[in-house]
Parts: sequence; structure tokens; C-alpha cells
Amino acid sequence: MLRSGAAVNVADLRDMAEFERAHVEGAVRLDPLSLRTLDAWKAETLVLVGSGAAYRALRTLRARLTEEGFKEVRILEGGVRHWRQLQGQIHLGELLVKPDRLDLAGDSERWVVVATEDLGDAMGELEQLILPAGEEVRQATRRVQNHLQRARQRADQVANVLLISGPGQDREVLAMALARSLRDNVFVLDGSASDLQSSMALRKRLGTSSSLDVFARQGGQCW
Repeated sequence: MLRSGAAVNVADLRDMAEFERAHVEGAVRLDPLSLRTLDAWKAETLVLVGSGAAYRALRTLRARLTEEGFKEVRILEGGVRHWRQLQGQIHLGELLVKPDRLDLAGDSERWVVVATEDLGDAMGELEQLILPAGEEVRQATRRVQNHLQRARQRADQVANVLLISGPGQDREVLAMALARSLRDNVFVLDGSASDLQSSMALRKRLGTSSSLDVFARQGGQCW
């Protein structure tokens, strides 16, 4: 389920097998051509979900949809291989996009945010680990492991890693490496600096903020 201050529509562009394995609650599986005919969605926030090659194509699709009059289009990485199954229900709390920064609210003490340095000040006051741009994956993974170990000394419930990576970072390679080496659950969100800046600029003009709650679903249960 995704929520915001205004209506949000979630369009999942992955193949049916991926969609059935796990998807955002309330998402509608669509192909790009069908999506472009939904004029009723143009005045609302649209979230595009994709993985692999489909995810890489979403930036182009987002630009086209914006040109065709869609008010706001956001992107969410939907590769379920980045997620490990949890007992019961877990979610991101709230990812708040405010003017000039991102905040993670809700049960934020359970999260460690890993970001790349090209995001600059956009990360705001999140407790975070900043990875140097272009850092070798093995070194980055070791850095995250050490950071998590220190975080658990302060709060033993830390159990989740949120990876927000900017342009020039091999997001999928790093996420896979983290998922293999950590006992934690690794979630990935699109967070390129240009995306954050454009989103924040829009919210400044509109004078609004937005929250994003993400639930993944498998076999009828959220995880």
C-alpha cells in the first residue's frame, strides 16, 4: 500500500510472475501503453514499479508521462530478490519527502539508511551511512556491516537496511551483495539526486509534503 496526502495510483510494470510473487498492496499491473491512456490518473500521484530492464526504462517512461500531463510520477524499485521474507508484517514506516530533505518516520529505530554521497544534503537528518560515490562493492558491504554492528550496540532491534542510491551507482549489484552478506532485510528505493531535487522543487511550489508507506505482499501476507 502506498499512501500520500493526495490520491496515489501504483502501476506495476513487471511481468506477471514477479507481480504474483510480491507486489505493493493495491498495485495494478499494467503495460506502458495502457498506462498512457488513463487520463483520470493524470491529476494524481503516479508510482511506477519495475525491476531489471523494466526498472531502467522507467526514467524514459516517466519523462514521457510528465510531458503528457501526469502531475507527478515517482519510481519504486520492485525487485523482490532484494527483500528477505519476514514473519508477520513490516513496512518502511513513512518516507517523508519534505522541502530540502527526506525523513524516515514511524519505527525508524529499526532502520539503517545507506545513501551515496552524490545525494548531498537531500538526506536531511536521517541517521545514515554515506558511501563514497563509485566505492567498490566489497568495501561498501564491509562498511555497511560495521555500521550495523555499531547501530545494534545502541538499539538491538535494528533489522532493516534501506538503500538509496544516486546516479552512477550500481544499485542492483550493491543491493544483491548486501542481501547475501547481511542477515538484515535490504530494501531499495530510487533516490537519484535529480529525482529528489525535482520532487522537492515541485513540493515547494505546491506547498505540500507527502508520505510513502510500502508494503510487500507474498502469499497473501505482508512481509
